[in-house]
Amino acid sequence: MKFAQSFKILSSTSPGAYARALRAIGQDLAELFPDSVEIQVYGEKFVVRAQCTKDRLAAKQPTPQRKGLKDFCADMLARDISTLSRQAKSATVQFDRSYTAEDINQIDEIGIRRRFGVDKIPDIRSLAEMLRTIGRLVDGQAGVLTKIHKDARRILFEYSDGAGKSHNELMSIPDLFKLQKSFYEQRAAPVGLDPWGNRK
Repeated sequence: MKFAQSFKILSSTSPGAYARALRAIGQDLAELFPDSVEIQVYGEKFVVRAQCTKDRLAAKQPTPQRKGLKDFCADMLARDISTLSRQAKSATVQFDRSYTAEDINQIDEIGIRRRFGVDKIPDIRSLAEMLRTIGRLVDGQAGVLTKIHKDARRILFEYSDGAGKSHNELMSIPDLFKLQKSFYEQRAAPVGLDPWGNRK
C-alpha cells in the first residue's frame, strides 16, 4: 500500500475531490449513526445504501403540521405505544440516498461554517472523518473511486489508481484510526500540535 505516501502528497495541498465529497456525505449521515454504509460512485454521483435504527430514521424525516381534533387524537394514540412497538422502532432498517455535485457543495458550505468555529478539531472517530480519510487515500493515488463498504469493524474500498490498476483494500477500524492519527501528527508537527492530544 502507498497510503502513507498518499497522505504526504495531500498534506500540503487542498483536499481532493473524493476527500471533500466523502466528508460531506459523512456529515449528512452523522445524526443517523448508521450501523453500516455502502457507497457506490458513478462519476460525480454518490449512491448510498445504509442501515440505522428505525427511530433515528423517523426522527430525521420532516413531519407535516397536524390540524384538528382528529389528528390530535391520532397523534396522542401513536405516542401511547407498547413495549413491543418501541422495540420495533429500534429495529435496524435500510435506507437509500444519492448525492450530486450540487448536493455535496451545499453540505460542504454548511460544514465549512461549523469547522471554522473556535477550538474546532477533527474527530477521527466521526463518520465524516473516516470517509474523508478513504477519499484522501484515493485522491493521493490520483485514483477513481468505485465503492466503499463500512461496518462497525472494518472498511473496504475499491478504486483504480492513476495507472488504471484496480485495487480492493480492506482496513480494520482501529488501523484506520492509527493511520489518521499518524497523518495529523505529521501535519501538525511544524507548529507542535497534536489535534487529538493523548486520545487512545
